[in-house]
Amino acid sequence: MALKILSFLLPLLVFTSCELLHVIEFFRHGARTPMVDSDIIKTGAKYKSRELTEKGMVEEFALGREFRDRYLPLLSIHNSTKFHEQDLFPSEIFVRSTSRERTINTAKSKLMGIYSQDSVCEQRPDIMRANYEAVHNYAEVNVPIYTENYHEEDEFLGNGNCYLLQIDWLQRLNNKSFWNTLNHRYDNPRYHDLYKTLEEYFSISLKENSFVAGYLLSDYLISMKHETGESPILDEDLLNSFTEAFMDNILSETSLKVFVSRLLSPLIPFLQGQECLLPRSKAILISTHDFHLHHILKTVSSPQPIPFSSRITFELHSDPARVSLLKDGKPTDLNACGSPTCSLEEFIAYLEDKLLSPEEIKKYCKLRDGEEPISKNLDIPGVFLEYLESIKE
Repeated sequence: MALKILSFLLPLLVFTSCELLHVIEFFRHGARTPMVDSDIIKTGAKYKSRELTEKGMVEEFALGREFRDRYLPLLSIHNSTKFHEQDLFPSEIFVRSTSRERTINTAKSKLMGIYSQDSVCEQRPDIMRANYEAVHNYAEVNVPIYTENYHEEDEFLGNGNCYLLQIDWLQRLNNKSFWNTLNHRYDNPRYHDLYKTLEEYFSISLKENSFVAGYLLSDYLISMKHETGESPILDEDLLNSFTEAFMDNILSETSLKVFVSRLLSPLIPFLQGQECLLPRSKAILISTHDFHLHHILKTVSSPQPIPFSSRITFELHSDPARVSLLKDGKPTDLNACGSPTCSLEEFIAYLEDKLLSPEEIKKYCKLRDGEEPISKNLDIPGVFLEYLESIKE
């Protein structure tokens, strides 16, 4: 009997004996206001559309505190399990964000949770907002939040410096046949009751059932449910299906592979201890969007819902060299080995098989003869709203 218990515990003993070397966390911004505010969709919110809400700030503060509690021994100078602000090495935390205000403020809120000793912020977003300037000043000096810029070279989070990604987004957004394909998919009995409920809730009448209508109106309901806790429609999985369809179809198969490769290929040299786009900090925090997390998870694991403040965390352990995956703090199986923890060799071999090489990425992204750089930003909500207006009766 004792031998059976020992054999059961042995894998756990081996796992816990590993030393944690690095943690890389991609996280979606916190709860935000709806994508658009128009005559059709009146948010009635305190903030403009697509902006982080106070609830989103508080939730992210709590997740920053949770991150600190979990990884304090990694980040502390003295490997301490009790928090002392002076024990945290700011240089051991690298923060990256897209250039959107909601992701930058999400990163600030998370940093506040990591560094603040004031628990009142957890319940008082007004105090938290008042402390933003102090936290921002601290971040500027000690933990800068590096952002990508659409108009500048960025080979990691954005579409900048990649003609293929830029042109694919624009062409599909302005391609009627693309939208008609999605409209046909979502004009079926499963969604008819949903469209009827949406029309009644928003007091509008649509000439046709359309993917865009379902996407925008569902986005409103999900966003406001996070703010008020109420929604007239209970089937959130049905509502989320619009978002998943957009994320799976807005780029071609080739463009998606380029996009995911730009996101995940820096992990390979980083995990191998080599120089790359990511610094050798112990913690890498990347504040981004559901689109990024959705495709990262599809590549390394299996698809799961990506609600506000979702997190995908990679942990690198030594003795032996292993990589672990967590989704929202819970161990999640990696495709590389069918387990939440794989050997570093297995994980890197899997990524190398799935991703394009840096040379291939450059080949797809470079301008060809006769092509002009694209400086126009991608106003997806604007395109959606214009389409929605066109199908109102």
